[in-house]
Amino acid sequence: VKTWFQNQRMKSKRWQKNNWRKNSNGVTQ
Repeated sequence: VKTWFQNQRMKSKRWQKNNWRKNSNGVTQ
């Protein structure tokens, strides 16, 4: 369960980073 929880956290972090990048790109362009 601990490993799964860590995996979920990493996934959410990665998703947030990607989403932030997309948003910033859209704003700049």
